[in-house]
Amino acid sequence: MRQRLLEALAYPRLQVLKRIDLKDCPHDGVFESDSERCLHCDLDNGCHWLKCIGEPTGFDAKHTYSIHAALLYGLSLVEKDNETLQHDQETCDCESCVWIRNAHQLVQEFREENWLTCTGWSSKYLQSASAHPAHRPRHSK
Repeated sequence: MRQRLLEALAYPRLQVLKRIDLKDCPHDGVFESDSERCLHCDLDNGCHWLKCIGEPTGFDAKHTYSIHAALLYGLSLVEKDNETLQHDQETCDCESCVWIRNAHQLVQEFREENWLTCTGWSSKYLQSASAHPAHRPRHSK
């Protein structure tokens, strides 16, 4: 799952990189949190997202949930870009629409595999709950 999340991040990363006009950017495409221009840029914080996720090789140290969160934001960026195309994302076979459908499926699979953690439940809580007398199996006499 982790590898699939990493692979899925490549598409939104490339899309944001394509949108950055380095000739017009005084920061060479690197988000600067104290720059008024960056804060009001029309890239919807795409540069900030790129800076936060870092280089793909830097993901080895990141937790899988962080990669999942990065994918969710990347998905929102691609979906926002796709809105201007005015076509049906559910049936269109263009690269963006296919990626969006696949990314949604991947996000759903991640949530299903990790539903306890995604919903705030932890294994420690479940262990303590199962130890409670009300949750012990009843034996018939």
